[in-house]
Amino acid sequence: MDKYFQFLAHHNNAQNATNGNGRRRERSEQDDISRLNFGINALFFEAIRYNENVNLLTKVKALKQKVFTAYEKGHIFYLNGRESWPIREELLKRGWIEKQSPDSPIRRNDLSNKLLLERACPCNDCEQYLLARIVNETTPSFVWLTINQTFQENTRPYLNRVYRGLALDFTSKNGLIACCHKERKSRERGDMTRNYPRAYRLSDEPDEEMEFMEDFHQTQCRGLLQYIWNNLHMYSKIADEHNGSMPKSVITFALTNVRKQVYEMECSELERGGFDVKCGENLIEKEIFSHNACTIVSNKAKLKISLAELSEKAEEGQIYLFKLKQYRPDYKWDGCRNIWLVKPAHQCRGMGIVVTGQLEKILQFCSLHERKYIVQKYIERPFVIMNTKFDIRAYMVLRLDKDKNLSLWFCDECYIRFSSQEFDMNNLCEAIHLTNHAVQEKYCNQKGRDVSLPECNMWSVSKFKDFLNSQKNIPQNVWDDKIMPGFRKILTSIVKSSICDLTIRENCYELYGCDFMLDKTLDPILIEINSTPDLSPSTEITRRVCPMVLAHMIKVVVDLSEDPEADTGLFKKLFEVPFTIIKRETESHNPKVSHMALKRFAMKF
Repeated sequence: MDKYFQFLAHHNNAQNATNGNGRRRERSEQDDISRLNFGINALFFEAIRYNENVNLLTKVKALKQKVFTAYEKGHIFYLNGRESWPIREELLKRGWIEKQSPDSPIRRNDLSNKLLLERACPCNDCEQYLLARIVNETTPSFVWLTINQTFQENTRPYLNRVYRGLALDFTSKNGLIACCHKERKSRERGDMTRNYPRAYRLSDEPDEEMEFMEDFHQTQCRGLLQYIWNNLHMYSKIADEHNGSMPKSVITFALTNVRKQVYEMECSELERGGFDVKCGENLIEKEIFSHNACTIVSNKAKLKISLAELSEKAEEGQIYLFKLKQYRPDYKWDGCRNIWLVKPAHQCRGMGIVVTGQLEKILQFCSLHERKYIVQKYIERPFVIMNTKFDIRAYMVLRLDKDKNLSLWFCDECYIRFSSQEFDMNNLCEAIHLTNHAVQEKYCNQKGRDVSLPECNMWSVSKFKDFLNSQKNIPQNVWDDKIMPGFRKILTSIVKSSICDLTIRENCYELYGCDFMLDKTLDPILIEINSTPDLSPSTEITRRVCPMVLAHMIKVVVDLSEDPEADTGLFKKLFEVPFTIIKRETESHNPKVSHMALKRFAMKF
């Protein structure tokens, strides 16, 4: 019996040591073949021990055929994470074999090979257990990792990691700001459109801290003038000609500052042709003004000014604000409160975010913490549903195929995430203003809010489209005609701006969660992009959407690699960039990653 086992092992190893052309395989392939033969031979030995059962040997031969067919095609996969089960189902349907992982459901070490062989039938669990044991020491060709995991084996798999340089990593707060800056510089002259909130890196860029402080004060000036205009019909609420406690010089200061902003915009358009606008502001004056403006806007003080003079200044302010919005359309997102978000630069899911309108608090908070922070302008005038704030979670896949083409794919399936509380700019509680599910699940839904809102605080995209189409003041098909094209345009420009800083390996890919809001005119605003997005079945909506996204991702990553005409399902290609691969000699044998760089590229649409 032992001699037969040794002969069989030697025969199989010799047979598989060469490929079809008779050439020796690479060392890593030889190792894999040896491991596969070892697993197969162990099953042969188990079957021979019970040679009265010829059916066991037949099953082993069938298993061997499946294993080597899968190996030759590169159809062995390895998955981590409990939410990866849709990927498992899709790959098993395509004839792939799973290599065991700590999260694998096929870990059945309590059953012997003989018992598994006896119970094995095509595609049943026992056969999967046996196949997994055979390929357990083999290099997989498809790898799915969760956050903070690395894959160290010497392999070139479909790996769900696109290695982004820190400078232009659009999944970090700092990197996204850099991508946005670069994207704006690449536009045609005079295009001041923004599709994302103003943001500044306070921890790393001293110049940006000064820019933020200037932006804060300018926004305060615009906010005060807008507040006065909005409430001019309620004169007694904001002013008292005889008993007001705030001097009218507060409005004069705001008007002077906003006039300066307009002139600077005009000078920029005219290449700063000789304009030199002085307004005599210093830091102390700005801080005093900001305090006074905040007091007025929060209805804690009234201006000492007559209705006639207030009306005149309010009308003048509107002229300047209108001109500014021609140059800076994103100013329409600003309200009157000058609220900002302080965010940790390298955290996600709403963790550590502070919502405030106090400059001193922002600067002090960032200086007292070792962690890096960015500050982002809060969208004070979002499109709301039933007076409730929401955002939209969308998905995209970045993929580098075997032909060295980098492509970006966008998924047509999204979902809507509501706040549990009604929108209120007078209350800065995170439950109102942060729509991340990780934040909202900590709170109960507000009593008395509109019963049309879902209990789980999520809508499918079809439900959202039905709502939009039911509104008389909203154009029909606005989702397909305006919102979705806006998503695609924004993501395309951001990803293109990061390409020169990517470190990529052949057949790598990554799925991203992209968070958008809509302004009152239904223009999309990109809030952030997340790597390793949450795919847990937390609600009835995500139980349906997340598995669907993963299943259709396989069509893009796997099916398209094997058939250029394959259906990509819900994912549509946004752009493709041909890459020239540069392999550094010193890193050509790096088991973790083969480096690639972009030399030149041409966009193809």
